[in-house]
Amino acid sequence: MSNTSNRWIKFSNIGVKSDMPNALQSRIRVSNQTTLLASIISILYFSYEIIFLPPRESATQVRWFYLLHLTVSFAWVPVFLMNRQGWHFASRLFVLMLISIMVLFNSLSILQPFRSEFYFFVLAAFSFVVFDDLRIIIPMFFLQATGFLLVATTVLQKYPEISGAHSGLVIRVLFFFTTFFFILFFMKRETTRYEEEIEIKNNQLLAERDELEKQNFTKDKIFSIISHDLRSPVASLHSLLGLLSDKHVTEQEFKKATLGLESQVEQLRFSLDELLMWSKSQLKGINPQPQMLTLKSMIKDIIAANIPIARRKKLIITTNTPDDLVAYCDSNMLISVISNLVTNAMKFTKEGGAISVTGKMDHVHAFIYVEDTGVGISSENLEKILIPNNPFTTRGTNNEKGTGLGLLMCNEFIFKNNGKLIIKSEEGKGSLFTIQLPVRDNKLSISQP
Repeated sequence: MSNTSNRWIKFSNIGVKSDMPNALQSRIRVSNQTTLLASIISILYFSYEIIFLPPRESATQVRWFYLLHLTVSFAWVPVFLMNRQGWHFASRLFVLMLISIMVLFNSLSILQPFRSEFYFFVLAAFSFVVFDDLRIIIPMFFLQATGFLLVATTVLQKYPEISGAHSGLVIRVLFFFTTFFFILFFMKRETTRYEEEIEIKNNQLLAERDELEKQNFTKDKIFSIISHDLRSPVASLHSLLGLLSDKHVTEQEFKKATLGLESQVEQLRFSLDELLMWSKSQLKGINPQPQMLTLKSMIKDIIAANIPIARRKKLIITTNTPDDLVAYCDSNMLISVISNLVTNAMKFTKEGGAISVTGKMDHVHAFIYVEDTGVGISSENLEKILIPNNPFTTRGTNNEKGTGLGLLMCNEFIFKNNGKLIIKSEEGKGSLFTIQLPVRDNKLSISQP
């Protein structure tokens, strides 16, 4: 029983993909199930008529009977193939038309009252189930009503004793099918409304789940950084101060020991700033407050703040931006982004290397370029560095540690200001980071990079 159920589920889901809307998935399953069921019933009825019922009156009827029932018996093959190829509309139309033709010809060949006419009502209801567009449903519904009327008229003509039923037949058929149509129409409309509400609630639940996962990741990442990356320099400083306090080291020895510790504390300060800014943006959200900014003085101040660090590493850092370079964005976010990119460039550039910050603009965008002659980024790592839930980091040229959050924060801040971060890099030859921002409040529509 379990194997049969598994096979039924497998056949039902042929052509169904997880990224499809739920309504489309249901229609594909119904077309697969209906075809398979109709094929099985056709085979059983075919066998029943040959074995138990008397022979038909004419050879023509026999030929039509064999042709129609054998055709429907194998209808599942083209339907499954079409659904597998993605031709879902064609498969549903094929099922409905094939069964309609079979019912029509079978009814005309039997010509017995109340034998097969009700199948047209079933097919009319089926058109509401497998189609969503009234431009398809109405013609299919009209086709079933016409088939019913044709069969009923032909049957009544064959049986004179019930010919009185002819009176008002067209009106009755019109009334029956019209009433049936509106019943199904209102049912479908209510069902669709209910499905849309369920879909909205599902999307809300998914969004809430993603937000919870994001916050859990943020919390775990913060604890991980605090427990691993930040404890070491603090512990080293604490131990050194303890030695000095207990007079186990001289002042000269203390100064010598602090030479290496200074860079660690500087990196600690930068990591803490980065961590606090990023965690705030993730846990509480940071909403940008954009304004028109003149960028030249901002960039010069950022460069000036980083010159002492650059001198310690013997790096040349330059800037060249036009006086009229402007952008429409949040000033604090942009300062964080440029500072982070400059610090990253210094971190991954060897002694004697060069870093430049330049800019240009056109009528729509402002561009800020942070370029270095550092170690560069391999194509494999380039794909990893902006994955939100898996921050990627490597050590700098002087073994500097990083949190892996800097570029994620830059990417998010720029996106919130309707901009884009573009990264080009070649391993061993350096990197170029391009910040693209709007030059005015023109509500640019830019997709998430």
